[in-house]
Amino acid sequence: MQNIIKNIFYTTSRQVLTSLISFALIVAIARFYGPKGNGLFAVLLLLPSTLINILNFGIPSSNVYLIGKHRDLLAEIFVINLKIVTIISCFGLVGGGLIIELFHGDLFPGIEYTLLWIALISFPIGLAQVLVNSILHALEEFKYYNILLILQPSILTLLILFLFVAGFKDLIYLVGSQFISVLVTFLISMVYIKPFIVNRQFKKNFLLKQIINFGLKSHLSNLLTFLNYKIDIFLTNFFLGPVSVGVYIIAVGISERLWILSHSASTVIFPRLAKLSCSDPEYKFLTNSLSRIVIALTLFFGIFIFLIIDFIINIFFGEEYLNASPAFSILLPGIVFLSGSRILSNNIAARGKPEVNLYIAGIIFFISILGNLVFIPYFGIEGAALATSITYFFHLIFTNFVYCKLSDCSFFNPLVVNFKDLHFIRQFITQVNS
Repeated sequence: MQNIIKNIFYTTSRQVLTSLISFALIVAIARFYGPKGNGLFAVLLLLPSTLINILNFGIPSSNVYLIGKHRDLLAEIFVINLKIVTIISCFGLVGGGLIIELFHGDLFPGIEYTLLWIALISFPIGLAQVLVNSILHALEEFKYYNILLILQPSILTLLILFLFVAGFKDLIYLVGSQFISVLVTFLISMVYIKPFIVNRQFKKNFLLKQIINFGLKSHLSNLLTFLNYKIDIFLTNFFLGPVSVGVYIIAVGISERLWILSHSASTVIFPRLAKLSCSDPEYKFLTNSLSRIVIALTLFFGIFIFLIIDFIINIFFGEEYLNASPAFSILLPGIVFLSGSRILSNNIAARGKPEVNLYIAGIIFFISILGNLVFIPYFGIEGAALATSITYFFHLIFTNFVYCKLSDCSFFNPLVVNFKDLHFIRQFITQVNS
């Protein structure tokens, strides 16, 4: 329990720092490039990020689960990962290139052809980085894991500040900076991972089937969840254009800062739950208590930001982005809902039942597409926010229902904070101060 608490604290601290750096990055891009440039950059990043999420085949989740069960097979798992990255990268570059060549004008209106190719080149490196991060995550090496997640946005922010000072305003320099930040972070990550791999014995190669089997079950779920996060941006660009995207992602960027605690808690408990038996008292206690606390704290900070959102947008981004304020207010309930469902989803996956999350994600993806198609044409970016918030609400309802069935607890047990959680909070404060 002590390690759990400290890892949550360190990971939350990293999340706070990363969020501050990312927020500075959002501000710099929004101010320097304006709503149109901001929107174009956001859409450009959709291509490599979507390919990474489509073509990782759930290997990151599989790494966390299997290394938790078979730490002695770490070296073999790493080598298999290298082979997978090489094969997938070849297919991804060819597939991404075909998408650019055949559907450039339809899928990415208003975006230069050359910029799409530059963005695509970062895909193989980004994929390799995700897999290395998942291994450090599985090993519960949160020091290195957190450093790497801070490093990439930090490098990108410094490069953008350089562009600002030097006066290089063309979007190609921004996309190039993104590529450099990903490359440098990956090279450093290989230095971090090396000590954990060397001098380890290889076992009989039976893991590939297990990696693929577990990975594919969780992959479609993770992919659909990712698309749920991004479909509103894609359809906003399709219906309204890059200027509206540039305003909308400000609302999204601010609201997602509220996921700090949720992301930290779910990141830390996944490898721990994978090691525990479902009958272990710690198994249910961790999930229920963390879910309740995270929902309550996300709601508290969300209300605080809601009260000053106009001030934040005006001060940091300028009056031309004030239309993001209503969208943020509509997104806020959904952000609170999803903060809890993230933790519950990881509990379900740690039980070895990633296919359950897949079924839920499939239903949610349908709701998301339908909501965005209906609301965006009529309500603009507020419609995108409304569709997203509704989607996150149903995600929590379905995930909590399944979790309670598997855990034999009441529906509101993981949702509503109670006095028992004060003990956990007291433990947290004690461990952090010790």
